[in-house]
Amino acid sequence: PVLIPPLRSECLRVGHFQPSKTASRMATFEREQLNQIQHRVSVTLTPDDYMDVYSKELKKYADQGSFKGFRKGKVPMSFVRKMVGKEVLISQLERKFMVELNEYMDKEGLNRKRIFQPIPAPDQTGFDDLDPNHPGDFTLTFDVGAYPDTGIKGISGEDALTRYIAEITDEMVDKQLDQGLDRLAESEEVDGPIEENDMLTIQAAELDGDDLKGEGHTSHFMLPADLIGTEDVRNNVIGKEVGHKFRFNIYTLEKDATREHTLKHLLMLSEEEAEDVGEWFEGTIEAVSRKVRPELNEEFISKYFGKEDITTVEEAKEVIRKDLAKHYRQLSDSVLFFEIKEYLTGLNHIEFPDEFLTRYLQMTQEPEVLENLEQEVERIKDQLQWMRIRNELIEKLEIKVTEEDIREAYKNQVISYFGGNTSQLQPGMLDSLVDRFMQDDKNTDELAGNLVSEKLIERASELFSITEEVLPLPDLEEKLEAQRK
Repeated sequence: PVLIPPLRSECLRVGHFQPSKTASRMATFEREQLNQIQHRVSVTLTPDDYMDVYSKELKKYADQGSFKGFRKGKVPMSFVRKMVGKEVLISQLERKFMVELNEYMDKEGLNRKRIFQPIPAPDQTGFDDLDPNHPGDFTLTFDVGAYPDTGIKGISGEDALTRYIAEITDEMVDKQLDQGLDRLAESEEVDGPIEENDMLTIQAAELDGDDLKGEGHTSHFMLPADLIGTEDVRNNVIGKEVGHKFRFNIYTLEKDATREHTLKHLLMLSEEEAEDVGEWFEGTIEAVSRKVRPELNEEFISKYFGKEDITTVEEAKEVIRKDLAKHYRQLSDSVLFFEIKEYLTGLNHIEFPDEFLTRYLQMTQEPEVLENLEQEVERIKDQLQWMRIRNELIEKLEIKVTEEDIREAYKNQVISYFGGNTSQLQPGMLDSLVDRFMQDDKNTDELAGNLVSEKLIERASELFSITEEVLPLPDLEEKLEAQRK
């Protein structure tokens, strides 16, 4: 069943009471199918169905309850019935109705196809005329939502769909290798000349006109050369060496920096402390740090890939190409998933009655949801259309997600976060992280749902005739973005 909040208990307190004039009998049911998904089920209970349990429950109150003016266990049953009889009877009736309805739905196969919890049918009276002293037949009518037994069209294995594969170009491979060189670059102190990607250590001193201000504010900070905010200052610094002096407005020195950022990270002052500090400073380049990339050789390749069998640039590029293909396979799978979803929902469309869904939401949802009731009805319609198909596919393909599947997926997420190299993790840390992730029920349920979708895509060739077409990566990304809209 779709994960929609369950029915609130007070929604059951509607029904029709009829004093009994006939011999005792067991619960009876009447069922009418109103449309493709809506069944109206009336359940009738006789006193034989509930009076025995009701009497036992009243006796518990008499034996264990505390009533003013009576010793415990000595309360007359007539008094107990008068004080709590109606409340206890309503409670027992509600419980009995739910048990009987659930057993009936099991027997009729409605639970297997159930969409959400049954809700009371409209236009029913309450328990106001219920008299515990004169028990009789009682009827409640429920609206039950259940998918039809029509099967899923379009999964014979003959329907044709296209899987779009991302084209892995030489430029993409070279860029990935270049990023690897950047990742293993090491910082070195240099005297100059200063380059765009250098990190500068700057000593700044406040100016008073053209001269240094006596006892003026000084500050010491680091700034990447490519983040210098104005072209004239940047040109005055690039190509110079350690010890070079230059002048600047402190509030425009760093590109796109807010006043708050400048005060905190460049001046190290509060707003109040900065009131007497000017804008113009003289800076001195005290140090220049530069990322020096390793040479593209066997030593770098061995260190970056961590595998002894990868030693040449050609081998490294081939591994990168395969990794990129695997990475963008997920994008390809997402596009195919949307293709399958759109194709099958179009072939297997069900009409969901607005009135039924609206009434269900009004009975089960919080007020903030009801503020956008029409949109919520449409959202649930889309959800229910696909959930029916998805559940049928899961059953047909016998797809299951185990705890080990989820743990392995979490492990892969951690490994991906560390760029595929987990050597920096302490022994046992990977499993410890996975244990912590498994405790998050919301994320774990979401991950399990994603794994089901992945397994559906893996088995898609059993349901459709799949042909593959290679697309440039931007075109594939554009296709997915269009599908999501």
